[in-house]
Amino acid sequence: MWAGAGVMTDVLLFFGIFGMCGAFFIVFHILALRLHDTRRLLVFLMGIYLFSALVATVLSRYLIAGYFSSFDCYVIANLGAVLAGFFAAFLYAFLGPATADRSLTAHMLLHLLAKPEFEAEKHILESEYVAGNFFSKRYAECISAGILLERDGVVKLTPKGRRIARLYSFQIWILGLDQRSQHLPSFVDKE
Repeated sequence: MWAGAGVMTDVLLFFGIFGMCGAFFIVFHILALRLHDTRRLLVFLMGIYLFSALVATVLSRYLIAGYFSSFDCYVIANLGAVLAGFFAAFLYAFLGPATADRSLTAHMLLHLLAKPEFEAEKHILESEYVAGNFFSKRYAECISAGILLERDGVVKLTPKGRRIARLYSFQIWILGLDQRSQHLPSFVDKE
């Protein structure tokens, strides 16, 4: 038998464990965020990932550990998959749910997505946010990134901006972030 076949099998099994960690994380975090209102979103999501990794580790031990070339390879592959999955889950949590829930840019894009023709007058949009200079900085970044377009004092989402806003909107809906007690639809002063 070709010596590389065992290595290839071990690599494929590593990706299997990595995939199980990710699949469990996707299911568990959607359920958990819909069922539990938490103020510490990133910590909560990392706890969910650790639980997902534990489930994947236990299942992989009984389902696929015997297919590795050795038990040592299984342990190393399992540890590597859990660590790689942790990095991927943290990156996703930071760029996905945390951004959709807490980013001024995401809220601004979602605000414009809800408007007719995806547009609003700049001075009205700017007056709705209490963040002042922070708003100006994010606004300029969105213009330079081609997410927003301004003409004659009117701000409009570009097609690229609409795609990003719809992605944020989907995440907020699927995770139930808009149903959380501390959720505000924008960075406006509600007091």
